[in-house]
Amino acid sequence: MKPYKFQPYLKTTIWGGYQISPFKGFYNAQPNVGESWEISGVAGHESIAVNHGRNRVGGEH
Repeated sequence: MKPYKFQPYLKTTIWGGYQISPFKGFYNAQPNVGESWEISGVAGHESIAVNHGRNRVGGEH
């Protein structure tokens, strides 16, 4: 069994900037990223597990 990889949630904040995304290897156009949530159980921002080309959201199977 291979481990799951998670799609991070990049949070825009007033203190954010453009350094977190490239530092973590994420290249996107989202401005003012102040936080990178690698795994989250926060309602509305649950982590998305990506495995073998299939996506799973939260606890759905």
